[in-house]
Amino acid sequence: MLENINEILKAVWTRFAILAAEDPELRGRVRQLAEAVLAHTVEPEPAAATIHTAEEQPAPPSPERKARPALKPRHVAEPRTGPLPELTLGRAAGTAAEAPSLEYPQPRGETADLALIEARCRLKTEAARYAAKRRGPPAAGDSSPELDSTFRGLIARAKELPNCFLWMCHPSGPVPPDWNLYNEVACCFETLADGVALLGRIQEEPETPEELIEGALLLLAEAQSALRAALAGIEWTSDSDQHEVFQWLRATAQERQILIKRHMRLDDPADPGGWSGLAERIKLLDGQVRSRRHMLRHRKRLLGKLKHKAALIAAAPDAAADEWRIFAATVEELLQDGLPPSSRELREILEKVSAWLPELSGLSSGFRLALREFGRFAAAAAATAEEEEEAHERPSEQVLEAAKLLAGRALVLIGGDRRPAAAEALKSAFQLNELYWIDTEEHKSVTRFEPFVARPEVAAVLLAIRWSSHAYGDVSEFCETYGKPLVRLPGGYNVNQVAAQIMQQCSARLREAREHEPVA
Repeated sequence: MLENINEILKAVWTRFAILAAEDPELRGRVRQLAEAVLAHTVEPEPAAATIHTAEEQPAPPSPERKARPALKPRHVAEPRTGPLPELTLGRAAGTAAEAPSLEYPQPRGETADLALIEARCRLKTEAARYAAKRRGPPAAGDSSPELDSTFRGLIARAKELPNCFLWMCHPSGPVPPDWNLYNEVACCFETLADGVALLGRIQEEPETPEELIEGALLLLAEAQSALRAALAGIEWTSDSDQHEVFQWLRATAQERQILIKRHMRLDDPADPGGWSGLAERIKLLDGQVRSRRHMLRHRKRLLGKLKHKAALIAAAPDAAADEWRIFAATVEELLQDGLPPSSRELREILEKVSAWLPELSGLSSGFRLALREFGRFAAAAAATAEEEEEAHERPSEQVLEAAKLLAGRALVLIGGDRRPAAAEALKSAFQLNELYWIDTEEHKSVTRFEPFVARPEVAAVLLAIRWSSHAYGDVSEFCETYGKPLVRLPGGYNVNQVAAQIMQQCSARLREAREHEPVA
């Protein structure tokens, strides 16, 4: 063992030099240790020696000055026969030694710069491939001047990146049993860079689905573990970027409450030889993230176009036929692009123009679906508000006037979802014999409205224009055929609001019909 002491010390020193180059905290601690050692190695100044002969005895001490206590002889330790005590450098006295952990070190909570980590990993990819060429058997066409130029370029680029140490290019770097292992290390660095880049793109999209985030974290955990295993294959324990990625993974997983089940423990390493399949999975998920980003940007552009058309319609509703056609086509494109018809953004835009919705013919299925979903939401919100309002609101004078014209008759209400409370309130307020409330279900023909409009007891047809997803022209034709007034309801089902629309739109026709009723 003693004959190998020089080689052992050289290996320890080389390893320490590399770690100190990467870790400024370690350098500071070692400097403090060196200063403390120097402080304890200063020789005390010896007292002047006096030689006395037998005839010359020292004079007794002066009574005014106390005699110094005699120096105690130094204790000479007995030779130790047992094992040396444990070194406790850096640990408080009395602290018990911890058992070796199979987990990576705990994260320190730093915020990692993913773009910088990616850049360093890509440079280390090139450096590892250079190391395989420079130190292994030269390939055909390789020459030392070219490799030396590559080396100088790598070092120059590393100096431009903060905390970038190309240990594989350092003279004290590891010497693997097979130089081709450096190529595997290079591929693992490249795969880790791809995984970091994927997480960087996900960070740029605040509304990324949780399943995409979790999938990317699992892939990155596998990538950093595969790199660590590849480093162990060339007898290199760790890399600062691999360790920083691990720390960031731990902190991010804890913050998002995501469990990373694999490759986060030293006894569960990923296979570095599987880097190709891992790179393909990262590429596949990256494609999904990129497609989603493109879709969101395209959707944002279409919504902006829709808002612009809505503003033009609101500014001049009577001359907006062309704007309405573009508006409907844009809604159709949005739905085909994946926007749900019940989207809050779409509902808010429709809310701004619903009062001027014209009788468009040949509506696309997507636009009808968007109108239906908007109608359901608006009807539910309006009905709730109206029920609360009617509980404290008295019938207006127009309700009493409408009741005189409608008493004993029936009404047809087309649109929205039938609400029993609202239906009963309308029937009671107008003293109706019946209220035929027909909802507007998708893919059902408007011809089913005709038999209700044709009934003789029906005095008028109410069309909830904001919530009807069918062509209004057909309903209007039925009313003209059977001589029934058509009342458009731009608001909700509130009794006072319905009475106001009835009196405004068809009170004259209802009075005339009442006057010509046969006397019982």
